[in-house]
Amino acid sequence: MPEFGTHSLTQPAELAAEADLAAWLGAQVGQEKLYWRSRDGQREVAALGWHRRWVDDAAWRQLKDRKGSDGVLAFWISGFERDQGWQQWPRVLFIQPALAVVRDSGRCWIQVQLAARALDECCEGLRRWHGKATPAREMPPVTREDQPEQAAWRTAVESTRRAIASGEFAKVVLARRTRLAAARALPLWSLFLAWRSLSQRCYQLALQDGERGFLSLSPERLFRREDRVLSSEALAGTLWHSDSSPAVGSVDAKLSHEHALVVDDLNAKLARCCDQVKADPGVGLYNQPNMQHLYCGFNARLKAGVSDADLLACLHPTAAVCGLPAASAAAFIRRQQPFTRGWYAGCFGPVEPGRSEMAVAIRSGRVCANTLDLYAGAGIVAGSDPALEWEELERKIALPMSLFTHGTASAKPQEAHVPAVASRS
Repeated sequence: MPEFGTHSLTQPAELAAEADLAAWLGAQVGQEKLYWRSRDGQREVAALGWHRRWVDDAAWRQLKDRKGSDGVLAFWISGFERDQGWQQWPRVLFIQPALAVVRDSGRCWIQVQLAARALDECCEGLRRWHGKATPAREMPPVTREDQPEQAAWRTAVESTRRAIASGEFAKVVLARRTRLAAARALPLWSLFLAWRSLSQRCYQLALQDGERGFLSLSPERLFRREDRVLSSEALAGTLWHSDSSPAVGSVDAKLSHEHALVVDDLNAKLARCCDQVKADPGVGLYNQPNMQHLYCGFNARLKAGVSDADLLACLHPTAAVCGLPAASAAAFIRRQQPFTRGWYAGCFGPVEPGRSEMAVAIRSGRVCANTLDLYAGAGIVAGSDPALEWEELERKIALPMSLFTHGTASAKPQEAHVPAVASRS
């Protein structure tokens, strides 16, 4: 229920089909902004200001206690691990926007949750919003640093293969952080708009919280819930369009095995919290601009009493971003990984009365003032080749990296794979 002294309003609105909500949002005054778009592009939300904000354990409690008929639109963002996160960032963030512009299948409306004292200011801002948009801006020159570097990556993959051979686990997803550093602050919203212009068939998230931000253009759905009807998917195994778009039946054994592990794991997890679990009869290909993934969809019906918090705890982290078995894979990642994943490979999405939709935060980046951290992972199984897995990491960050022109590589021999980056000409 709304708090005392709060105005709660939902009002239909007219919005031109070509109006860009993300460009509008980036141009607004304020340090709290969130843009989200569904993978099919039918639904998008531009949120300005936080009416309510819960973090970490309080966020989990709020999600657990939230009833299907209670409240209004809220957004959830959580990390790869429940008990670890980036320094000075919340591990979990659950927010109820002060103002949200929602567009769904051509219809548009505005939701407001504001204290009475802020209502006049909000209304005045809405009267002016049509004329504002984020301008296109070039990215500044940056330097690049990979963690781990290629030699350390090779060592980590070889260590992982030995652990697999010894029976410690069947799969582990190793990750890399690529840090781009500029001499001045990076334009968060211009960066997001340019990155998303290169992406297709993906969830879109841009969050600004003060001087920092988080971006994700992820193809991977964790779940979509309409009341108790649930859909999920196993998305794993990466192929490149340069591979002549092979048929699924011709995919090599390594990729098929990697994907099969994810399918089996998801099927077992869904059986714990759902009835009537049904998987697609076969494996398909999920296409994106520069790559493809093996795909298998699932439909199920939630058991009575299962909340969104229960679903997240049951399904995440998936075998596609962690490994299998999850506990031993996660422990190995903590020992091997030279950085904290934070929100990378976590979850994000809207929570509304009667429905919710969560994506896995891959293809993501963290912006802090003048730095952009790009994250990418690769599933390591028996037979994985360190050089090929490194190339997979490169291709997974290729779209945002293409916004910067590569300069001369470092002269240090051990860093020869790390190019410097110059501004676009």
